[in-house]
Amino acid sequence: MTLAGNRPDDFTDIVNLAVEESGTGIWDRDVVTGEIRYSRGWWRILGYAEMPARSHIEAAYARVHPDDLDYVRQTMQDHFDRRTARYEVEHRLRCADGSYKWVLSRGMVVERDIAGRPVRMVGTTTDITTLRTLAEELAREKAEARFRAEQLAERTREQAAAHRLAQIGSWQWDLAAGEIRFSPETWQLAGGEARNRPVTLDELRALFPPADRRLMLRRFVAGLKAGQPVSVQHRLTAFDGRTLDVVSYAEPIGEAGGRARRLRGVTQDVTAYRRMQAALRSSEALAFRVLEATRDAV
Repeated sequence: MTLAGNRPDDFTDIVNLAVEESGTGIWDRDVVTGEIRYSRGWWRILGYAEMPARSHIEAAYARVHPDDLDYVRQTMQDHFDRRTARYEVEHRLRCADGSYKWVLSRGMVVERDIAGRPVRMVGTTTDITTLRTLAEELAREKAEARFRAEQLAERTREQAAAHRLAQIGSWQWDLAAGEIRFSPETWQLAGGEARNRPVTLDELRALFPPADRRLMLRRFVAGLKAGQPVSVQHRLTAFDGRTLDVVSYAEPIGEAGGRARRLRGVTQDVTAYRRMQAALRSSEALAFRVLEATRDAV
């Protein structure tokens, strides 16, 4: 659609209009004199309503952000020296209001003299401020996500180390699937090699003496029915033959107001603690007997 009084006369005008409306400006540089001709769309990118059609390369460089200037100059020189097939650079340009916009400048030498020196260069400048802003936001979000993932991984490693030191292993029992999975620490506690698979029924039976197995089953079923956490003190027969005193804590997990879908729990080796308690009781009993014997002697 075109407006009356503003109708393009030929294909070239149509192309120029389309380019300008896309946020792209056109420039044509005389490399020898330094003179540059700009399209109206080029000035419009920087917020200028009316500007002369011609300018100079030094004025162009003055509009480039100081932090980008050396890079822009070097990229231009590389193209002049035939080290690149075309000139292409992202940089910032100062607008009419003093702010800066990110632009993508592309160009190519289209004429050289008999000695191969550049004479004429043409190109385009496209406003990429929005794209740069989105890219920077995406990069920032990725960096934040990576930082959070690293923090989570570090906390997981610290938690695993704490579990190993405290001889605690975690586990989950999927009631619907009938699967029980051990954490690496639980496998270690049970005297086995960590496996990335559910615990088999035979392996599970081998871990608990029959009486302890029945006790655990009763407690866990009661906890599931009540929807409450449970704790059970029991024995564990490790795969390597050791018998351990352990405490297992479990809580039912399910949807709000619904039935539990799984049990989540931890098991801690308290064998050393039990032995220490037994030794302490023996020491107290011995001390009491010595005290009684002393009284009788008196």
